[in-house]
Amino acid sequence: KRAAARAAFGGFAYAGQSCISVQRIFAQKDCYEEFKKLLLEETAKVKVGAVTEKGVIVGPMIDSGNADRVLAWVDEAVKAGGKLLAGGKRTGDTITPVVIEGAPHSTKVCSEEVFAPIVVLEKFDTVDDAIRLVNDSKFGLQAGVFTDSQATIRKCISEIEAGGIVVNEV
Repeated sequence: KRAAARAAFGGFAYAGQSCISVQRIFAQKDCYEEFKKLLLEETAKVKVGAVTEKGVIVGPMIDSGNADRVLAWVDEAVKAGGKLLAGGKRTGDTITPVVIEGAPHSTKVCSEEVFAPIVVLEKFDTVDDAIRLVNDSKFGLQAGVFTDSQATIRKCISEIEAGGIVVNEV
């Protein structure tokens, strides 16, 4: 539950327009469905609007061109086989938080820095699979790992190719 809440906050705060925003979320197959349910519940709680209003964490995109770009990237991911689970509605330059499941790795929402309120959710089998997925990126500023296993933490710290790795936080 905490991982889902933090992932939603990390993906959608500042409308996702931060270099360390959560963008790709990998959840182990054994807890995937429960995590997905909790992430969607947390996403539904996210306040969208004018950032001067109390509690709002998703305000407008920096400009109309970027709002257009974001929706084009969402459309590309869905047309390529990703499933839109939440969001993607536009009011002016504000876009409601987007959760996409299973977007192909070649799509821009997976392979480029989105700088928008978008997260992509994907299932993995083993920690080795998750590390391979995380490292399958030309970016690697920061990664977060949620686990109670000290062995998993040590493995991730030594094998994930990122400038920073945060444990049980985003």
